[in-house]
Amino acid sequence: MCAELLTIRWTDRVGKDRSAVVSLEDISEAGACLRSEYAILPETAVSLHYSSGKYQGAVRYCTYETSGFLIGVAFDDGYRWSKADFEPSHLLEVPSLGE
Repeated sequence: MCAELLTIRWTDRVGKDRSAVVSLEDISEAGACLRSEYAILPETAVSLHYSSGKYQGAVRYCTYETSGFLIGVAFDDGYRWSKADFEPSHLLEVPSLGE
């Protein structure tokens, strides 16, 4: 789990380029979970921008909650998160539960 403000960019269904500041709620090697005040349709191509780069991917889900929309993004091939590349300012790593 983490917290960081990032910028997301996408093209909406009428072809307008959009961008918004989102809160990074969680990140893994293959994707991220974001909180946004805007809904983004599943399967929409997005780019997620941080201070020194970006990740590209596609929206997998977008659900409404009382505090905004929760958006799941799967990163495209060639875009994999690692702490060496980008480390959110508030990162809590929860160890996996073993047997």
